[in-house]
Amino acid sequence: MISEKKKTVWLVLLVCVLIGVLLEKYFGPDSLCFARSGALITIIGLLIGLYDVWHLPMGEVVAPELKDEMNQHIHESEQLRQLREQHANDQIRHLEISVQLLNKSISMIRNRLELANAAEKPKKQLVKFEIGIITTGTIIWAFGDWISYAVFQ
Repeated sequence: MISEKKKTVWLVLLVCVLIGVLLEKYFGPDSLCFARSGALITIIGLLIGLYDVWHLPMGEVVAPELKDEMNQHIHESEQLRQLREQHANDQIRHLEISVQLLNKSISMIRNRLELANAAEKPKKQLVKFEIGIITTGTIIWAFGDWISYAVFQ
């Protein structure tokens, strides 16, 4: 998903730069069209960043399998409580069940941490990507008029 998004964004950015170069060549260096293409790239980078802030999941990262396992764990815990009330003489068996549930809980926590770590990596990559877009656009915006004078004169 991220690679498709990057391909599309790079294509749009390339088109913005090419249009800026063509307009600069057509209207001349005084038009500052190339520099304005840098402003447009900066705006695109900011919009992508804002979109990601509002639309990417920033809260819990819980896979559906883990939700089912958690619900099952809750159900088993409730059954365990009822068994303890009904069968006080079966404490050894209950302790074994508790150990099993504890082992399941530890396993769920490990799985959840792995999922959370895996989910953070693409977010960090997107942030670096967006910072690169914003920086590139800002440099073209700021120095595009000098670049166009150097290239087109």
